[in-house]
Amino acid sequence: EIIIIKKIDNMIKLSDFVISFLEKNKLKGIFAIPESANLHLIDSLGRNTNLSYVFTQTEQAATMSAESYAKLTGDPGVAIISSGASETSALIGVADSWVDSTPLLVLSGQSNSDLTIGKSSIRQLGIQELDIVNIVKSITKYSVMVSDPYMIKYYLEKALFLAKSGRPGPVWVDIPMDILGMNIDEKELKSFNFLEIKDTINPSLLAKRVSETISFLKNSKRPVILAGNGIKLSKVENEFFKLINLLNVPILTSRACADILSNEHPLFFGRPGSHRQRSANFIIQNSDLLISIGSRLSLPQIGKNYEAFARKAKKIVVDIDKNELSKKTVSPDISINSNAKEFIIEFLSQLKNNKLNVDFSDWINKCSSWRLRFSKEYENNKFHKKDVDAYYFIEKLANELKEGDVIIADSGSTLVFILQRFKFKPNQRLISSNGLENMCFALPASIGACIGNNLKKVICLCENASFQKYAQELETISKYKLPIKIFVLNGRRDLYMKKTQEAYFGKRFVGSDHDEKSFLPNIVKLGNAYGFPTFKINSHKEIKDGIRNVLTADGPIICEINIDKDQEIVPRMVFTIKPDGKWLAKPLEDMYPFLSRKELKENMVIDLLDEN
Repeated sequence: EIIIIKKIDNMIKLSDFVISFLEKNKLKGIFAIPESANLHLIDSLGRNTNLSYVFTQTEQAATMSAESYAKLTGDPGVAIISSGASETSALIGVADSWVDSTPLLVLSGQSNSDLTIGKSSIRQLGIQELDIVNIVKSITKYSVMVSDPYMIKYYLEKALFLAKSGRPGPVWVDIPMDILGMNIDEKELKSFNFLEIKDTINPSLLAKRVSETISFLKNSKRPVILAGNGIKLSKVENEFFKLINLLNVPILTSRACADILSNEHPLFFGRPGSHRQRSANFIIQNSDLLISIGSRLSLPQIGKNYEAFARKAKKIVVDIDKNELSKKTVSPDISINSNAKEFIIEFLSQLKNNKLNVDFSDWINKCSSWRLRFSKEYENNKFHKKDVDAYYFIEKLANELKEGDVIIADSGSTLVFILQRFKFKPNQRLISSNGLENMCFALPASIGACIGNNLKKVICLCENASFQKYAQELETISKYKLPIKIFVLNGRRDLYMKKTQEAYFGKRFVGSDHDEKSFLPNIVKLGNAYGFPTFKINSHKEIKDGIRNVLTADGPIICEINIDKDQEIVPRMVFTIKPDGKWLAKPLEDMYPFLSRKELKENMVIDLLDEN
């Protein structure tokens, strides 16, 4: 008996199909961890000669690198990881992408499909098995485990569509090992139809809301536009520039959109928020019309005393996520459920036939006076310090950087220093962890940003604790010869935490203070262990030459900045503690160090809040 097996030309290994899918969709920011459960994917990735990839040392670094790549380029980043502990280690980058609306595709290996728990109540069946799909449901737009190999194309297409559409975010596809190794007939694969996802934007309603916005502007005397990250996510920066030039109103920026305008732009007036610029807070608090485009108006943006935010202003809020428009901390007078692109294009279209013809020059002059008054408010006696003042270092770094440079920063005090004092030049980019406020973000994220920046120079600003946590990624940077310039701001403690303990906890520096003589590690020696050229800046007179040496060096380099141990973070929002122990937040205009009530009143167009 002779059995004839007919070869089918359309047969392909499923893992090969997954990698070819990445190639066809031009997903270039690929960061992976090779482990047992995903070795089919890793092998297929290695055999594809048209895709480049980076192997990081940790899953955290893989997802944060993919996240940073996506934030810089606007295209989804890809993380390829294994099962079990590998999946849980990857969660920080996924959670950050969820909060910051960043498109991210995670592909994970899994135990064989016949050894997963399915709908049973047992905790684990297969080796390294974990029900990751249910774990990540609350921090992904879409998560699925592949049980039918002929659904793989559908799942990938749907995941990618959802990652990029509407409010972007992370998606997760979990693929068992046996399915990854299967041969499938490409012609039999089911495809996804994007029409399954309904478009919620109503064009006629949008036109009506834009018309109302123009009417509000015509009746306004003190308008302001808050530019949010949705403008960059929609890739509509050029149209935004056209719009603001036509409107000629003051522009403020959110922290995720801090880099959209250079400091020299005539309509840029700063970055408001609880730990940002006092002048910008005076502007937004005294406005009579606030148009927020693509900002979710988070509490760090509007202050914890959210009822006092822009309290005399009519508020027009544009957000792609309708849930953001109905949360208790925001009360819009006009809610516009739209992405920034559709709103701005409709706005420009209506202005052709409905000229604004309003002169806001008096208001702009007032905004300019606030900016001038508070631009050099606190010098911190920097030249009398033995060590380096962080604000002075940030100012000098900004002076030395060029147009188009990319800066990656830790959250916490490092990001505060930048948002308060850094002066952006055209086309510079700032990437950080905003919503999740990951204080250990910059070092691993700089890897993804460098790949997204076509292997050009990237500036990494991190604190010493962050540097220590992900120091193993120095091996990744060295292996791929990434020209990352690493500045480690060594304040020998968590400055953010220390200032809170100093103000409200009787100066009990629990966990934030260290004996300087025993403080480890030696960052210079640690950098040298990985083969990095490394040096220190200990005083202000060393800053200028030190920064230039770092920026002009070939390849990666580490520079430790000896930040003053008593570094202030000012201005900042503080609380009033009532006799019953309740903490009451001050409004945005009333920042520490406090102005006298007389000076505060003189700088307010609207009435002050009762201090009680």
